[in-house]
Amino acid sequence: MDGVEWIPSDDGDVFRLSFASDREPRILKMATHGIRAVWREIGAFPAMRRLGIPEVLEFEHTSDDLPDLGIEFHVTLELANPQQASRAMADLWINERARALDVAHWLGDCTGRIESLDWRRAPRANSPERSVEIGAQWRRPQ
Repeated sequence: MDGVEWIPSDDGDVFRLSFASDREPRILKMATHGIRAVWREIGAFPAMRRLGIPEVLEFEHTSDDLPDLGIEFHVTLELANPQQASRAMADLWINERARALDVAHWLGDCTGRIESLDWRRAPRANSPERSVEIGAQWRRPQ
């Protein structure tokens, strides 16, 4: 292990793990008190991938691998550094608007495919009503 960097997140404790070897960085996401996002992701994402949404995260390891640990977690490959990805999208919009629109259309297509899934086929997924409640809670001032 070469380094651990905290990544801000509303739904878990997230860390970027880097290695002294040639091994690619990993993202470790652990449950935080009172938030079941990691637990839901561990149940729902593999099912969503099987149902035709390959864009959702694929786990290398989860708390299912270490059930006695006492905390929900998953480990994934780092897809893109969040700050770099955000900056890249902004630069793309400024410099290559047509490509930025292609990315936006791809994201819209992916979102549409996710929304079209029957949520009952993805274990631990939120019902539409629960999703609305969560969205309303996020919009309330803290």
